[in-house]
Amino acid sequence: MNQTGSFSGARTEKLAFIFTNASGNVIFADRGYLQLIGDLSDRSVSGEQLGNILNVDSESAEKLVANTWRSRRLDQLGIPIHTMDGTILNSMGTSIATRDESGSIIGIDLVLNLSPIPTEANAAPIQTHADVVKAFVENTMVEGGRQYSRTFLQSYLVAQVEVIQILLSRISGVAARNAFEMVVNNVAKSKALPISMQCGHLEFYRKDINIQDYRGFINSIIGYAVDVLGRQVVKREVLMVDKFIGSGTLELISQMDLRIFLTE
Repeated sequence: MNQTGSFSGARTEKLAFIFTNASGNVIFADRGYLQLIGDLSDRSVSGEQLGNILNVDSESAEKLVANTWRSRRLDQLGIPIHTMDGTILNSMGTSIATRDESGSIIGIDLVLNLSPIPTEANAAPIQTHADVVKAFVENTMVEGGRQYSRTFLQSYLVAQVEVIQILLSRISGVAARNAFEMVVNNVAKSKALPISMQCGHLEFYRKDINIQDYRGFINSIIGYAVDVLGRQVVKREVLMVDKFIGSGTLELISQMDLRIFLTE
């Protein structure tokens, strides 16, 4: 299957994403950021202290978490990033307190702008969790097609899987996230799919996958998340991804009946 898609409207900045749980421990960091700091290893960052991932002292990390809880959103955070080649990249960050339906804080969305682009050239400011998901999906779709040699549909699946696992970690803990990864790998193996999930990152090692296999895979992994979190919680987050993937890709996955139980 050689599918194509279109995606436009992505932000012009180079962004990095770090997500924490309610305790301020990191549950996911995007692949680009981990490569930048030289920490894309065989271990998961899930459960790590935020200070360890940002390479700042624990007091500064705890202050960032506490201030985010109190203010709900912090803008224009100066965060120096220690890259793997020994240089320091000065980034500007936005930290957002993410809440569940009841209003309880379930984590922090931390978005780092790595590009020295003037403010007037940037897209609209990131102010809410939905804005973070939008930027995260755009980054996944664009980078997946350009850097990691994925099709648009595979990049879409990566975005969905990673958003689901972040939600699982925040609400049900690291054990649920680890079980989700096991489900992903077991389903992929049972269907002989060229898919592997390691340390929270979904990988494809060839581009062609039968559409029927995609359907079965998506059914299984979303089904696990629904069993743990409930249908409406999962549906809301997954539909948010669909909202931001671009009209061309959304049309493709709709035509292929890949939006399992996710119609409005």
